[in-house]
Amino acid sequence: MYLEDFCFDAQQVAEDAIKALLIACGVEFPYVHDMSLLLTLLEDAGESVPEPSPFLPEIRVRTQA
Repeated sequence: MYLEDFCFDAQQVAEDAIKALLIACGVEFPYVHDMSLLLTLLEDAGESVPEPSPFLPEIRVRTQA
């Protein structure tokens, strides 16, 4: 397995978890893979969404190279 595989799997798990919370809140959402949009919908539903770590952009850039 490669680091890219783990990163892809982690992103999928996070996306599915957010979608599960949206379903539990009764929020309809489009078929997208845009986690920013999904988190915004979750926040609009009244759920608390923590601020992202300032280190995430650096890690994302390194893993996509």
